[in-house]
Amino acid sequence: MKRFTFESMGCATILGLLAAVEPLVGQSIVDLGTLPGDRISRALGINNRGDIVGHSGTGGEEDFIPDIQAVLWRNGEITELGSLGGLYSSAEAINDRGQIVGRSATPSEEEIHAVLWANGRIIDLGTLGGKNSTAQAINNRGDIVGSSETPDGTNHAVLWRRGKILDLGTLGGRFSNAAAINNRGQIVGSSQTAEDGFHAFLWQKGRMIDLGGHSSSARGINDRGEIVGTNNERGFANTAVLWHKGGIADLGERGEPLDINNRGEIVGFTRFSGQTNPHALLWSRGGMTVLETLPFSRSSLAHAINDRGVIVGEVAGENGEIRAVLWTD
Repeated sequence: MKRFTFESMGCATILGLLAAVEPLVGQSIVDLGTLPGDRISRALGINNRGDIVGHSGTGGEEDFIPDIQAVLWRNGEITELGSLGGLYSSAEAINDRGQIVGRSATPSEEEIHAVLWANGRIIDLGTLGGKNSTAQAINNRGDIVGSSETPDGTNHAVLWRRGKILDLGTLGGRFSNAAAINNRGQIVGSSQTAEDGFHAFLWQKGRMIDLGGHSSSARGINDRGEIVGTNNERGFANTAVLWHKGGIADLGERGEPLDINNRGEIVGFTRFSGQTNPHALLWSRGGMTVLETLPFSRSSLAHAINDRGVIVGEVAGENGEIRAVLWTD
């Protein structure tokens, strides 16, 4: 596995791997609000039409199944998406066709299943035979990825395609999880290895490829095959990295990228030296930009970015209040 860093390649070279875009200038932040009476909301996904998904609730996240409902923000309005009958549901991603994926508690509240919201109804995507599953991403072809419990209680990365669930396996260990899929059908995530570590993986053409690193995880992939995630070689702090053409590049910041768009813009969060609270961050050819926050906030996360550069995420205050937000220029 080739490795290149700011130091070995030079800042201009690594930034040249990212698309030729301008940094956010004159950025603005919009509070997306909550369902009536709620105090918590999170924006987790956005498509290229500007539709946003996430969840809204009253809190109680210390409970095993919190009181939170999946929501869609569209044209300035927030709509509850419903659940499989339980009190909990969360929408994680939306494609350009308006198909939404996430997870929902079952009527018994004893299980949580991956779900698809499409054509005004909710579809239970099922599991690999275990109790729980979750859907984390969907591409424009309708392919869905996430993870599912197996009958023996382990979790495996899975692909739902044309109504069927496919076990993607592992890198030799017991556990794996798929985090993202692009429109070419390439899937990324993380897996336990036979040596009991965890490595980022790329799944394509029917096989899982180890992306290497010491302790790594892949979180996002764009249609050019550029992958973002984290690597931890020192044993105490995750470093933001980009996998590109067989190499791994250090993005020069202690942080965690969560998504990358087709222009090469990357979003996630960082923790500054001596601080524990995360701060939403944009990596672009212009460098790294800490995103604006709301007056009450003490921390922020950027979860997703579309191809127009619109970013969604959340900010949190000292009193436990959390708000879904949108950043745009």
